[in-house]
Amino acid sequence: MEEGFPRGGALFSGNKHAKVKPAEKNLFKNGPDDGSRKKKRRIIDKDEREDAIKRKRKKKTEMFYVSDQKMAVGPSVLMRKASSYLMSHLDNDMLILGCIKEIHDFDLVVSLPNGHFGVVPITHICDVYTETLHHLAMANDEDNPEQHVASLSELFHIGQVVRTKVIELPQTEGKKIPVKLSINPKHVNSSLSVNMLHYGMVLTACVSSEEDHGYVLDLGIPGASCFLNRKEALSYINDCNNGKVLQVGSYIHCMVTNESKPEAAVETRIIKVTVSPQKVHKSFVKEYMNVTLDTLLPGMIIEGNITKKLDDGFMVKFLSYIGWIHQSHLQKAPTAYNVANKLRLAVLYIETTSRTVSLSDVSHLTGQDSTSTNPFVDLTVGDVIDEATVVRKDNTLGVYFKLGDDIRARAQKNHLSDETVKNAKKSFEKGQKHRCRIIGFDYVDRVVLVSLKTSVLNKQFLQYSQVKIGQMVDGKIVQFLENGILVRLADNILGYTPNVHLADVPLRRPEKKFSVGQELKCKVLSINLERKRIYLTHKRSLLSSKYADLTEYGQCTVGLIAEGTILKILDSGLVVRFFGDVQGFVPKREIGTEISEPLEQVFYVGQVVRCVVRSWQPDVRSLILSLKLTGKSALKRIKAPLTGEFEFGKMVDCMMKCKSAAGLEVAILPSNTSALIPTVHLSDHHDNWPILLAMYNPGDVIEGAMCWQHDNTVMLSKKRTLMEAHRNEIILKTFEELQPGLLVPGVIKKRMSYGLFITISPTLWGLCPNKYISDQKVDEPPSLFREGQSVIVKIIEVDIDKKRFLLSLRMSDCYHGNIENGLDLLSSYLDEYNEMKDCLRAKKGAGAKSQLYDFSVGQIIDVVVTKVTEHGILCQHNSGIEGFVAIDNMPGETCIEGSTIEVIVLFVDLEAKCLELSFNQNLIKAIRHLADNKFTQARVNQIIKSEVHLIKEHFILVALKGHAQGRLAYLPARKHANDIFEKQLYVIGQTNPIVIKSVRDDCIMGCLEMHQEEADSLTLPSGDDFSRIVLDVGTIIMALIISVQDLQLTLRVGKMKGRVHISEVTDTPVQGRNPLEQFTEGQQVKVKIMAFKELKGRKKKVYLPISRPKKGKMFVECTMRKSKLEKDEINAADKQLNVTAGQAVEAFVIGINLSQFDVGSYYKALILNADNKEYVELTLLDQPWKIEAGEKTIGLIKSVNPWRGLILQLSDGLLGRVSLVDVADRYTSKPLKDYRVDQCVECFILSCNLLKQPQCLLSLRRSRLNATDETSVKDPEINSIADVQPGSVLRGYVYSCDDNGVFISLGTSVIGRVSHKLASEYIVSSPEKVFIPGMLITAKVIRTPDNRILYRVNTVAENVSKMATELRSGKRKRQYSEEVTDSGVESDSSLESPKVPVSEAPRLSLPTGFTWDESVKLPLRTDTVDDDSESDSDEEGEPSTNIRKMKKNKAEQRLEEQKLFEREQLLMSGQCAPESAADFDRLVLESPDSSMIWLRYMAFHLETAEIEKARAVAERALKMISFREEQEKLNVWVAYLNLENMYGADESLKAVFRRAIQYNDQLKVYNQLIQIYTKSEKIKEAEDLHQTLAKRFSVNKDVWTNFGEFYFEHGEAEKARKLMQRSFKSLPNNQHVDVIAKFAQFEFKYGEPERGKTIFENLLSNYPKRTDLWSVYIDMVTKLGDLDTIRRLYERVISLNLSTKKMRFFFKKYLNFEEKFGDEETVKAVKQKALEYVERKSEQS
Repeated sequence: MEEGFPRGGALFSGNKHAKVKPAEKNLFKNGPDDGSRKKKRRIIDKDEREDAIKRKRKKKTEMFYVSDQKMAVGPSVLMRKASSYLMSHLDNDMLILGCIKEIHDFDLVVSLPNGHFGVVPITHICDVYTETLHHLAMANDEDNPEQHVASLSELFHIGQVVRTKVIELPQTEGKKIPVKLSINPKHVNSSLSVNMLHYGMVLTACVSSEEDHGYVLDLGIPGASCFLNRKEALSYINDCNNGKVLQVGSYIHCMVTNESKPEAAVETRIIKVTVSPQKVHKSFVKEYMNVTLDTLLPGMIIEGNITKKLDDGFMVKFLSYIGWIHQSHLQKAPTAYNVANKLRLAVLYIETTSRTVSLSDVSHLTGQDSTSTNPFVDLTVGDVIDEATVVRKDNTLGVYFKLGDDIRARAQKNHLSDETVKNAKKSFEKGQKHRCRIIGFDYVDRVVLVSLKTSVLNKQFLQYSQVKIGQMVDGKIVQFLENGILVRLADNILGYTPNVHLADVPLRRPEKKFSVGQELKCKVLSINLERKRIYLTHKRSLLSSKYADLTEYGQCTVGLIAEGTILKILDSGLVVRFFGDVQGFVPKREIGTEISEPLEQVFYVGQVVRCVVRSWQPDVRSLILSLKLTGKSALKRIKAPLTGEFEFGKMVDCMMKCKSAAGLEVAILPSNTSALIPTVHLSDHHDNWPILLAMYNPGDVIEGAMCWQHDNTVMLSKKRTLMEAHRNEIILKTFEELQPGLLVPGVIKKRMSYGLFITISPTLWGLCPNKYISDQKVDEPPSLFREGQSVIVKIIEVDIDKKRFLLSLRMSDCYHGNIENGLDLLSSYLDEYNEMKDCLRAKKGAGAKSQLYDFSVGQIIDVVVTKVTEHGILCQHNSGIEGFVAIDNMPGETCIEGSTIEVIVLFVDLEAKCLELSFNQNLIKAIRHLADNKFTQARVNQIIKSEVHLIKEHFILVALKGHAQGRLAYLPARKHANDIFEKQLYVIGQTNPIVIKSVRDDCIMGCLEMHQEEADSLTLPSGDDFSRIVLDVGTIIMALIISVQDLQLTLRVGKMKGRVHISEVTDTPVQGRNPLEQFTEGQQVKVKIMAFKELKGRKKKVYLPISRPKKGKMFVECTMRKSKLEKDEINAADKQLNVTAGQAVEAFVIGINLSQFDVGSYYKALILNADNKEYVELTLLDQPWKIEAGEKTIGLIKSVNPWRGLILQLSDGLLGRVSLVDVADRYTSKPLKDYRVDQCVECFILSCNLLKQPQCLLSLRRSRLNATDETSVKDPEINSIADVQPGSVLRGYVYSCDDNGVFISLGTSVIGRVSHKLASEYIVSSPEKVFIPGMLITAKVIRTPDNRILYRVNTVAENVSKMATELRSGKRKRQYSEEVTDSGVESDSSLESPKVPVSEAPRLSLPTGFTWDESVKLPLRTDTVDDDSESDSDEEGEPSTNIRKMKKNKAEQRLEEQKLFEREQLLMSGQCAPESAADFDRLVLESPDSSMIWLRYMAFHLETAEIEKARAVAERALKMISFREEQEKLNVWVAYLNLENMYGADESLKAVFRRAIQYNDQLKVYNQLIQIYTKSEKIKEAEDLHQTLAKRFSVNKDVWTNFGEFYFEHGEAEKARKLMQRSFKSLPNNQHVDVIAKFAQFEFKYGEPERGKTIFENLLSNYPKRTDLWSVYIDMVTKLGDLDTIRRLYERVISLNLSTKKMRFFFKKYLNFEEKFGDEETVKAVKQKALEYVERKSEQS
């Protein structure tokens, strides 16, 4: 107890110990003993006594506690500065708060207060982590291959706050060697015990193990156990640990949450803690914790009051102690603090000697900072800060600066200058700006360490990581070693130069040529950052080599020449070393001429040799070289074949790995194959190369790169011109494809004094001589272009023998007046510029740097003038971004430095990171007063005056005049990719009329009016030009193909545009092929001019060129037909196609609805019908089908109605109908299941009377199509009533059902009626629900109409009863016919259409596959003939003829009115079918919630092909049906989906579907659409919906089983099996058995029954008492018919120990099975076993 609460302390003075003595012994002693003291006190007078009391009171106020004892401190102590208590030295066992500065493999570098730092070895993290490392070091890899120990970088992060303890001080004095620290909780918390822990105390702990529900923490306190639950740990990981998961050794700050007394904790030994940042940061040390200076740990938060203000800090009283805050650890300025202020402070350390408590108010230590723990992420060591503002000067620590808004910097005294600073106050006054360089970071004090020394500012680098391989460096020799010399590159950076690299020739005694202190110029050979070693070379041949340094294997290409040094000489060859770790081997055969003597006598180690790469393998880092440099140009041409995965032209995505000046090194996804995007291939626009190179960072994904070259290393290109050329198949791949006159894109490969080498494909490059570079004469033509620039070249000459060709870049050869070329270049540049700007903005994030990318062209901003020069003014925005105003952009304006002016942004320079501005007051005024409305908009093709304000390499920025004044526009600075003189036409302030060519997103682009006129004049030459070109009708000329379109070739004929129509290409086109597919853009062809056409809007006028009336846009009609080229005369009169039916013609496809045809394909066709003025009907058959009764023909299914039949599209515009009874010779319940829309079928024409109705009656019966095949006819045709005989039994399809009976379709025009009393032996209350349209039924003929005979339905009564029962129970889906008319019994007469009463119609439960198909109505009858109507007629009799004549007129009138009234009543009561839209409107008003009426209304419109009206009805229905009627609304939604699926587009269907899932049960709507897709054979769409359901409703087992059944039904059994395994990851465990059983049933039904048996056997082995599984298993096997297996299953199940009820079920099931499939013996055996079971149960009871 005395250790925890010591009674005693030490009076301190400075840093020395003072013994504890009684206060009264020495403080007031004036004599040798107490007696004299007492004696003297007795003679003191009154005044002296009062003075003594005052002095005593004053000293009493200066008492405070140190180490739990009240001590007296004199005034001299209290007046000291806070800097007196700064940590001047460290002691063993001292506890200090620190921050992690660096993380290495085996130690942590920790930043300590006041510029100190220490190292934490990997063995001083925690005991458990050390043990794990020990086991890992002692164990073999085979013992536990999966054992993983987290690295220090996985456990800690830069800037993390840690509590440390000094465990070892450096023995060497005078050198800055870091101290050895420990963060082990056992060391840090060594002064604590369990009974000292209280609620709210914050401690540090390490994770010792990971359990199922959380983590066990090690506090380092004996007897204490701590647990952290996983939920709270996840929150801590995301909020405080930078997303790093907790592992063994993870360091955590936690707060004790035990609220009970310490004794309870001792008994339980369990300490409850929390790591919640809110709770940990809010906690602070309180009185009840009884904290002493021994238990007060660094990092603990205390609350104290300022008691005294010192010169450089404050004295604070907390609890019963005194602490000091130095001003370097104040969060705010000292003036913001006052005496008596209450502060939350963090303990930094307690000095072991003076017991001084040092505190900090810095927010990241007190827990009040929510920002990142590393504020220096944007800064790196070595950065130069041009302007650092002095904040204050500290005599102890140095000078403090301000670098940004919240970044502080500190320069120690020895880093203020290279010379001694005599008067620091004057040299570093507050507010002064100085140039400095970052040399480090102090994470505890939260300051950047900088140096103002000129020597430091001029250093090339400050740390090893800044040195690059191949870099030229300067150094001084510091020491000679045995095998080399040491060279000092910087204060703390040394390099090593081996002796073999000191000179090109070997030096025996280097010290004679070099001396210590001599400056040496070297090049970096290699770097080892881990060992901090830099290897250098001083070989002059390497320092001045003209070849690129080979630093990585990725740079290697076949034919590459590089220089290296011989590393080793072998008998088989030479090992050559280059830069970095690149080495290669030169076989002996590749050294050169035959060498008889050994290689050691010819070469020496260290010799510089020039090699050429023969081959290389990047995977094994193998490089084969050659010293044979003769014919090196040929070596460079060796190209690996473009085969394999990355062939030329393939588009790939890649991820950037690193970058250099040569370009971006990337990994092609997903194979991670190494590739290179050269800098010159990043863009077509060379100004963007450096920006793009700097923009990409490692890890960035680059999309859409094209494989351009493949020489063992794949080279990619992002040039859009090359990608578009390859996409259009313009790029030439072989030498044989080269033809003079072709225009192709290319890339400048190399500039020479005599011309340019240009690459036009990976394997082809030619020479453009100086005379072909430019039309204008210049001194150095190659200097006009730069290497890597994209150009368009024209092939001038091809030398087949020498495999060479010449190219031309001249505008006269490559540019033909098309102004779109320049506009395309401009558009491409602006698009790429905006993409770069957006990307840079996203990468920079928030802050001043990102504000550059927020500026836009035309924006008005305020800037401060910083400098005025003769070229303009330099200025700065308040964000720190600099700008420049050229002298031409400030006409008549002047300004002075320091003034604020208003300017306009003309351009944001992404490379220079500055703004180009305009100070033109007229422009500022115009932009400010611009009204953004339609009157000020610039429109395409308008001619507007403009003023030039900015001239750049790729564009000219102009300001518009007139009505668009205040708007800016872009003009192309180049008319063509090869144009280099266009921008010289412009000067700032110049006014030009321009033509607006494009307006998009406030970006206006145009061209000069004179360029537009030139382009127009080129398409339509003047009279002089025309005579000079000598173009006339009949002229044969070579033309250049500009583009290949679907139906024509667009040509350049001389200087005019022309075309060759697809019909004028050849005389012998190939059937089914497009004659244009053999041509490519840029190809020259021979054509003959047929006519000239003048374009006036959309009208074209053909005329002879001599009669040209006026200037207009012209183009030439040409032909390439050989027959017309040889023919001298042109028949210009034959301009219109005159055709007749039956004529054979040549046809070309211009549009397609069928996938087997292609646009432009040629076919020979016959004309079927030429009566239509707009088009003619054709057939591709040799002889067209005859549309006559008795003939066969081909039809295209247009509609499939499951209740009525098929509608077919025939030739000659006719439609045909196939009724259900004419589909097949054998009737089935689903006769139309094999037919679908757009299917072609062969059919037989039964009748075709086009005068009475425009439709044909068709038959698909096989007996009709093949007269000899009549054996399979089960249901014969019934063409008339004569074919029906009383007593015969016939089959037919229900046509309709109403109150008059059931109407059955027996033939195409024969319908019979069955009265309800003969329809069933049972009373059916709703016969329309039983006898649904399209239902197959068997009937017996009772009588024919001649004998007044009826039909009788000859169905089994049980079936009718069963159907009625199902309908009442809701199991059977209701179906309704959209048709309401039926045919009569006789072919020449009709029955009145029976109707379904609306009032009795139930609400519709829409079936899956509900379709809206057009159907054909049969001829209507005027009366109905049956026995009931006859009897009624006989009883009533006929009225008198005379009376009828007398009242004829009135009776007819009354009768008409009465019929109208009755119809209205019937319509309203639902007993009459509506026949118009008005009738349906009345019905929906009466029953707005009936979905059946709405669906019939939709069907009514669909009968007349009014799709939009049907959609409108659906929308009305969805609005009018009450929201409570969910099923009714769902019926309409499903019908709407069916409608869009059949008649709409995919977009409209998806739009309706998205709406439907918002207002209905999503699962139901998804399932309905899946069924719709499945019915219409859209299997891919149905599968996608199933996938979506599996993601959205993953916990619903029906979703998975339905998906599995879908796969099985469509033959995808393997996918279904994988799906079952996938479902287990989402479904709860209790549903797995049901899913497995369901999939086992699918195996029996669709897949492999044996697999299904295996699945059931596995299930029953685990769940033997699941009777449902036994029952399903037995049923599945029963369907297979394997009787022996079934009996074995029954024997197994009845042998189980199940309940009596379950056993009775299985015995009964077994007995029924044997009665059906067995014999008397097996039946008897089952009964005997049942009896034995009953007896056995009776005995047991």
